[in-house]
Amino acid sequence: MVAATSTAEPMDVDDDNNKNAATDLEADNEVSLRIPITSGTLSSEDSGNNFVEVFPEEFSSLAANKLVQVLRDEAAPIGTWADAGLLYMQQKQARPALVVLEEACDVVVDTTAPSSSLSSSLNKKEADQKKKDQ
Repeated sequence: MVAATSTAEPMDVDDDNNKNAATDLEADNEVSLRIPITSGTLSSEDSGNNFVEVFPEEFSSLAANKLVQVLRDEAAPIGTWADAGLLYMQQKQARPALVVLEEACDVVVDTTAPSSSLSSSLNKKEADQKKKDQ
């Protein structure tokens, strides 16, 4: 926090003190988590304006599995998952943070894994190749 002075004389302040004061003010301003709403029947005009907002003070009482479900349902970007984990950590909630981050990893794996039809066709080709090699 920056203390104000009541003197009319100009103060000599170096750049390092200004940087520290700015950092302190930024630390005091907590940022909420905004999860864009992608599910449902929103028009394209409204889709960017609707979101679920979770304030930092709510994380201490918010069950991680409920937040994970919302993040999954809304197909939240990976950065939003990471922000959720960070907000849990800032509230000294390590276990819920880990739950969110582990689920985020699962979501990334699910979206990058080959589809089941592609996977089964690859397995069939591998099996055929093994038979030819024998």
